[in-house]
Amino acid sequence: MKKEKEKSHALYFLVAVSLLIITSIWVIWWETKTLRPWKDYQKKYHQLVVAQLEKELEQSNAEFLSDSAQKEYNDFKSALEKAKVEFESPAAQTEYKKAGKELGNVSGELKRARHNFQKLRSSYLKTEYDYIKHSNAKDKLTLDELNKEIAQFDKRITQLESKKRTYKTKLAKMTAPVDELTMKMNGFTLATDNLKKQIASFSNQKIEIKQIHIPELGRTDRCSSCHIGIDQSREVSSAEPFTTHPGREIFLGDHQVSQFGCTSCHRGQGRATSSVMKGHGDVKHWDYPMLRGDLVQASCVLCHEKVKGLRGAETVSFGIETLERKGCYGCHKIAGYEDISKIGPVLSGIGTKVNYTWEVNWLKDPKSVLPTARMPKFGFNDEEAKAIVDYLFKLNVADRVDAPAKEPDWDLVDKGKGIFRQSRCSICHPAQNKGGAFKNIYAPDLTKVGSKVRIEWLKKWLKKPQEYFPETRMPRFRFTDEEISALSEYIMSEFVDWDIEDQKLKEKEPIGEQHIELGARLIEKYGCFGCHDIKGMEKAVKIGPFLKKEDVVNKIGAEISSIGSKPFERLDTGKVADKIKDRKSYLKTKLESPRVFRDNLLMPDFGFNEKEIDGLLTMLLGFTAEEVPLRYKVLDIPSDYKLTGDFAKIAEDVKCLSCHTIKGVGGGFAPDLTFEGSKVKIEWLRDFLKNPDVIRPMLKQMPMFKLGGEIGMIRGYLSEHEVNIIINYIRTVLVTRDIPDDFEMNKRLTDVNAEEGKALFRKKGCLGCHQIGKDGGAVGPNLSSVGSRLNPGYLYMHQKDPQKMVPGAVEPNYNMNEEELLNITQYLVNLQK
Repeated sequence: MKKEKEKSHALYFLVAVSLLIITSIWVIWWETKTLRPWKDYQKKYHQLVVAQLEKELEQSNAEFLSDSAQKEYNDFKSALEKAKVEFESPAAQTEYKKAGKELGNVSGELKRARHNFQKLRSSYLKTEYDYIKHSNAKDKLTLDELNKEIAQFDKRITQLESKKRTYKTKLAKMTAPVDELTMKMNGFTLATDNLKKQIASFSNQKIEIKQIHIPELGRTDRCSSCHIGIDQSREVSSAEPFTTHPGREIFLGDHQVSQFGCTSCHRGQGRATSSVMKGHGDVKHWDYPMLRGDLVQASCVLCHEKVKGLRGAETVSFGIETLERKGCYGCHKIAGYEDISKIGPVLSGIGTKVNYTWEVNWLKDPKSVLPTARMPKFGFNDEEAKAIVDYLFKLNVADRVDAPAKEPDWDLVDKGKGIFRQSRCSICHPAQNKGGAFKNIYAPDLTKVGSKVRIEWLKKWLKKPQEYFPETRMPRFRFTDEEISALSEYIMSEFVDWDIEDQKLKEKEPIGEQHIELGARLIEKYGCFGCHDIKGMEKAVKIGPFLKKEDVVNKIGAEISSIGSKPFERLDTGKVADKIKDRKSYLKTKLESPRVFRDNLLMPDFGFNEKEIDGLLTMLLGFTAEEVPLRYKVLDIPSDYKLTGDFAKIAEDVKCLSCHTIKGVGGGFAPDLTFEGSKVKIEWLRDFLKNPDVIRPMLKQMPMFKLGGEIGMIRGYLSEHEVNIIINYIRTVLVTRDIPDDFEMNKRLTDVNAEEGKALFRKKGCLGCHQIGKDGGAVGPNLSSVGSRLNPGYLYMHQKDPQKMVPGAVEPNYNMNEEELLNITQYLVNLQK
């Protein structure tokens, strides 16, 4: 049999080896280029820095080589050569060496003297111990002798130290010309030398993973491997990832990257370095994708118990304000809001308060009745709305009742209009698109209140608001019955909705039992008791899911975990699953269209605007289950200050703390009264309480409370004694030592120049905001008679540090010296009525 010819496998081997080589090259390329993007970013960043430094070096060299710089440099060089010749002359060198030798001798003698002094001190201490222990007379004599020797050595050491200083000063004077000129010449090349060192350093910068490990926070971040310049003061490019952190002074000033990392605020996958997408956490099943833009503020709520007013947290602050303004805690349990008062009015007595038709229209669509309405739209149909109103009316009346508008008493209307204006009701209450400057306290819009309420109820409310709603912030104005009648007549005639008037019932209608049962079920279903007190439903529980982690035993709702950390897979996206891609889009859709996910959802439509949605979204993303160590928390310790004595009773009656703040307690609308006694003149305060004049033309005006005197045609209701109680409390309790008193300021203001103060006032541009006479702006307080209003000590301290006196003040701190401060203070003091 013929032997078969052997087959060659060389081709297969060649193909296999080729594939192995190609695969190895691909793997190396994939590993070094694709999986390590940070390497190229670091190289590029170093190149950008070096390029910027080289440009600065080129500019520095050009400045050094300019004619003026070279002339100055050569002048210094000539002067230095001359100074060196003089210093190196035989006579100068002989004197220098002699002084140096004498300094050496004195230094040696001083060293020996100090050594002997210490030996004497040791002997003294030993002998003193023996004397105290044995009371030996010989030891006493020895102590006396040692004391004398110590005194002599002490005197000698003082003399030698003085001599040493003299010789050192002499030597310094001899070398001073050379040293000073050398320093000046080095100054010409100092910037250039520093730039060369920086260029060399960045050119040889090591390419490596940058890692920040923070065990307390459980974080290991490698973000700065790509964002290498994030915490640098030098910005080499505005492009990512080479730029520095935006708002660096605000955000990194108290949040150094080395202590907080990056993902503490930005989230993302801090350990990932193989791709930008992975590092930012934009991958499936990663629960904390990176927060971008203003959404980063969501993390502020983890550490800061109070974010409202926090610089750099404006969006999340607005979100929290919206939550409180809309009363989200009425349905949702949110940690920190367990004991907050309900935002809606008491509904138990609504049958005697409002007209039936108005209430039905209101329930169907609040914003169609009043565009400023806070109450959301539940989508009740006509039958449902009537059923709810029937249930509420049945609590205290037997029938459906409307009170139609009547022909008013025009004499009373005119008088009531005057009372309305003089009492400055429009400060809090908006009406017909005017008023309502105090946004932090919700006061009902009065535009259609004449068609809403009944005049009998309105009169009772104006007389004693606290009787109907004990937690109201509306003060008791102490109107007489005649004034209440006039004011009620004006309100009922001025603020009427004629469309609703046409719909009002002509006669009473009985309330059916079936409607009452349906109304009760609807109220329970939609949780109306979350915002309103309703008789018989005082113990009803919240119906919404939990938004923020808390340790509350009675947890009711569809969700217990924190909404900002709830896994996306567990969110009920329902009908719009194809449009919802992540937690952010889910929450945003929920705020925009709460019932779009599926049928029979309960959350009403609040009609949030874009700003409100952005704020709430940011806030909700911050409601996570993450626990932050205590040392990272910025605690908000509420003030426990309480007003005392008769002043407390008066302040509660007229609701001073609804607007003013005293030692951390109260509203933030009107001026802080914490040190009002050190701030204002008592004579001015007495007049102001009787007749609050306009201090800020474009901003705030205090309501007319008629304290202790006549106001126009209206009689005052607080006696002079009660006004004295207010004044005595302010000048004895609400004071501070930080503001100099009049006695001290009178001494300081001796021989100052008010005219220079006036010139300085105008030079600083103060008239841009403040008015004096007919000149100036209207943004800040009117200063025409500020000397009659404010104490000199306060005027002085306010000019010295406006932000300390009024936290958050927009007035700049001009850092004036003492002479300027006193001059401008005297000028302001001279501005009298």
